[in-house]
Amino acid sequence: MLRFCIRSRLRANTNFSAAPRTGQLRYVSAFNRHPSKAQAGSTSFSSTVSMVQEHIIGSADVDGIVAKIANFFGAVAGTTNISNTVTFQELHLEHEALNTSRQMAFSGSAGITISAGQQEQLSDVLAPSAFGLSQFRRGDRVRFRATFNVPQNGSWPTVSYYDSFSSTGATGSVAKMYNAANTTCTNIGGTGALTFTGTAPTTINLLPIVMLGTFASGDPLVILGAKDSLGEGFYDPSATFGAGQFNRALVGDGSAPIAGCNASVFGTTYQLWTNGGVMYSLLKYCNFVDYGLGTNSFTYSTNTPATLNTILNADKTVWTNMRSNAISGAGLRTLKISGEMLGPRTASGGDYTTLAGQTILSEVWNNGGDVATRNATYLTYVGAQLDYTYDPGPVLRGGTDPSQDPFYKWAPNLSQDGTHYNSTGAAAWAASKRVFYLSVF
Repeated sequence: MLRFCIRSRLRANTNFSAAPRTGQLRYVSAFNRHPSKAQAGSTSFSSTVSMVQEHIIGSADVDGIVAKIANFFGAVAGTTNISNTVTFQELHLEHEALNTSRQMAFSGSAGITISAGQQEQLSDVLAPSAFGLSQFRRGDRVRFRATFNVPQNGSWPTVSYYDSFSSTGATGSVAKMYNAANTTCTNIGGTGALTFTGTAPTTINLLPIVMLGTFASGDPLVILGAKDSLGEGFYDPSATFGAGQFNRALVGDGSAPIAGCNASVFGTTYQLWTNGGVMYSLLKYCNFVDYGLGTNSFTYSTNTPATLNTILNADKTVWTNMRSNAISGAGLRTLKISGEMLGPRTASGGDYTTLAGQTILSEVWNNGGDVATRNATYLTYVGAQLDYTYDPGPVLRGGTDPSQDPFYKWAPNLSQDGTHYNSTGAAAWAASKRVFYLSVF
């Protein structure tokens, strides 16, 4: 059973599907991810990387696509800048169904140098007419194909998980690093799997290129995921339709994906946002935030009201700043924020196939603990600081009675380690969350 709280804080829902075109750039792919760590290049040569990154058009049809590149990443307690430049030699968009690629440009040029720590670099708009189309359709599978390089001992921002329909072959996301003096990528402007001549390249983490665009009409649901490892995809790396509960929920079965961007960071708390002010630059491309931080804030073992109040006040500060950094304008939806309830947490080393094999982590996560108080307080915020709350508990918890221990344990076979889901748990969570997403607009 799905349980979530919806109270009208803003104007009544309006059918935006037939609304006029706004021209506002939004996230337009269900596979967008903001960088969450750094990838080191070679210590012996200037690293050249050729990559393909899969995307799927979400929420509605699109009449223009823009690439967004950042040279910083979200970290545990804020943001971290990449200290070297990243030079893109070329960037292409491949339309998988048409088996065709078209080159993208930066102010009319094929390449661009991204400054150290640069907040964002946008490409020129690529219109669907470049492919002989009137629009990019919702559900179209497209891929960025790019070659970039960094100096010797340099690095680039990356992510821990990729969202793909296939982890290998022509339809998967992949990156290869090499020394351009010895190796050449022969089809970066082509289609299908990357091919090379010379010395074999090394598989490495890609640089996530975020797909922005303009919707052909209206301002459909576009979601920013502000979470930790439970959103990033930890223990769910091989999902066919997105990795982790957030991107799985966006993609569904692939027939009606929802656009958004996953800005989750493993191990983080509200400090990602309170200390990383540049993160708020991500808000102008969405109209809905799924805020799911908190698990890493409650690592203490004894209920401490002062600490709980610090966490709650920090959350409210983040939400206020998110709203102030959102974009407003004719035809645009007012930003809405959903606060996610925290689910069960049990000690590591348990038997997660049974209830008896699990031990509730601490009194903080038990009946009457700070986590339960935090969840109850979130409900009181709806109509003021929050627009919605969503509770994954009904699909994750081992019981329905909050006065009994099973309520604070994982349902059997859904957790990997007592804190994180496994792929089965991620799928159940995502299915429930997708129903919630589709109910809000």
